[in-house]
Parts: sequence; C-alpha cells; structure tokens
Amino acid sequence: MHAADSASDLKILVGLGNPGGEYANTRHNLGTQFINLLADQNGIVFDKRHRHAIVGSGEICGNKVVLAKLKTYMNDSGNGITFLLNHYSASPSDMTIICDDMDLACGKFRIRPCGGSGGHNGLRSVISAAGTQDFSRIRIGIGRPPDAIDPIEHVLSNVSPESSGKVLSTLERATNAATCMIKFGIDIAMNKYN
Repeated sequence: MHAADSASDLKILVGLGNPGGEYANTRHNLGTQFINLLADQNGIVFDKRHRHAIVGSGEICGNKVVLAKLKTYMNDSGNGITFLLNHYSASPSDMTIICDDMDLACGKFRIRPCGGSGGHNGLRSVISAAGTQDFSRIRIGIGRPPDAIDPIEHVLSNVSPESSGKVLSTLERATNAATCMIKFGIDIAMNKYN
C-alpha cells in the first residue's frame, strides 16, 4: 500500500510548542505536553527524528495515527506542518493541532473543526502553511495574565505549582476527547466534551 492510498485513513496529531528543555514546562508548550501524554497512554514511541519534527506512529482505537512534536519554534510552526503533510501525503483535514489558548480559562479546553488563529502565532503560521483553516484543533486554556504581566511573558513562563494539578487534569480530559475524536469522529467528541 502506498502512502497516498492510506493517507485518508491516517490521523496526524501535532502538538505546538517551542523546542528545548527551557520551554518544556511553559504554558506555550501544552500542545507538546498533550502529545507526550497521549503517546504514553497508547504505548507510542517517538522513534523518528526529522529536521522539523519528532514523530511516533501507532494505533489508537484501531486507527492509524502519527503523533508529532515540532522542532520549529512556535512562530514557525508552519514549516513543521508543511513537512508532515508532504511526508505522509496527507491533507490538512487529516490533521489535528493541539495548542494553548489565552482566551480559555485554565482548566478548560475546546475542540473545533476549523477556524481562524484567534491571535495565536503558532496557529497563524499553520494556517499560512496549510493554505486553509479547515483542520481540527484542540485548544487548551491557559487564561489571560494579570494586567501587569506581558502576554509573551505569560505564555513563556512555567505553569505555577498551584495550577499544575489543574493543568494535568485538563490534559488528561483533552486526551480522552482526542481518543473519542479518533474513534467516533469530531462531532461526537464535541458534543461530549465541549
């Protein structure tokens, strides 16, 4: 079977974030943390290291999946997306992007089938590279910073110890929602989890 023949059956989930250990626990890296958690839950190993992404493949609920962590910085996420879509002969509709969202309170997440960037530079880069807004996304809330805190400082700071339990619980619920999406489709997942 050629890659192109199986592309429509393949689901690609991509966590947005910044590479490097100094960013690993920041709010902006919740997409990457989500992908790590989903991989752990399903025994998927990140065994392929490409220039733009670290990738693991396997099955979730009998469906073929690729889980990807981008090696590009957030504002250049589109470069990683272009690589993944080309490498797997996939279309944007085969892809789900997971990212942080300041417009959602910490502890909340939302599944969307499509939409704009909402001011998120990573999503803006993905939309530009994909040439469409028609891909699903899971947005994980980090809340807005207090007025005295710069938004960039907010997203690049580590999750506070008092919020870490809530964030982990949110990521666990979001991975459950992603599993539901993979098994039953996005409409059922949105009805159940949004």
